[in-house]
Amino acid sequence: GGEVCFGSSNGVMRCFDRTRGKELWSFQTRSEILSSPVIHEGRLYFASSDDRVYALSLKTGEKLWTFNRSTFQTVAPRVYSSPAFHEDKIYQLFSDGYLLCLSAATGKDLWARKVIKNFDQPGRVRRTPLVDGGSVYIIDDSLKVAALDASTGETGKSFDMIKARDFILHGGRAMIIAGSDQIVSVDRISGAILWKKDLSFKPVSTTFAAGDTLFVLSNYTKAPMGLNVFAKTKGHIEALRMSDGETLWGHDLYSTVTANASAAESHVAVLTDRGVIDVFRPE
Repeated sequence: GGEVCFGSSNGVMRCFDRTRGKELWSFQTRSEILSSPVIHEGRLYFASSDDRVYALSLKTGEKLWTFNRSTFQTVAPRVYSSPAFHEDKIYQLFSDGYLLCLSAATGKDLWARKVIKNFDQPGRVRRTPLVDGGSVYIIDDSLKVAALDASTGETGKSFDMIKARDFILHGGRAMIIAGSDQIVSVDRISGAILWKKDLSFKPVSTTFAAGDTLFVLSNYTKAPMGLNVFAKTKGHIEALRMSDGETLWGHDLYSTVTANASAAESHVAVLTDRGVIDVFRPE
């Protein structure tokens, strides 16, 4: 609609008027907000780093319900996981490694499934679940993409072609899995590999899709004339055709990149680690 909503490290969720930039409301939580909010039918859902999930009124910012996982861990990992919404249910991964299904109406927990024993994997890994076709997909602690029954949490198929950092669901059957230096497209029904691509720019940071295009954000180190003393690490964006993995275009970012990019109206915007926004318009 006409609002922009975002959380911040001081634990405040804010809602701004999209046109004027005027703050409409704010809501204070107990800890930093690392997740992106999900908006559906006048409600806003998000998670805070102390293992709480909130539902707010999009119009007023009033709290509708709070779910507290109450893990009571002495030292808990910072989990960069956002909620997923599907058929009046919220799916959220918590710092104790459990994926929970909550009622979007009341916040009541419907099922819980342990999917991660520890978070000691190197590199950044997608921790936000995706829901499609009656299954909820999540990367487990062995870096496989696991498929669970969205209604019961029962474990189904797993996809271990490569050690996954990120993944995207495409169409009715395809799943595109990004590893550190390779992209694989697999048929979710048969498990057959549709195509595989080795990346020249690596390791992968994040991926996202817009239309039939897959965008891969990577960071790579280049040493002029092989002299490591002059080596620099840069970011890179590459656009791939999702049907076959063919490269459509690519561009250096001249800075490393951690945040994901976004696309709208045939433009792609990337926020680099230097705080610069690069915008691309494919020819």
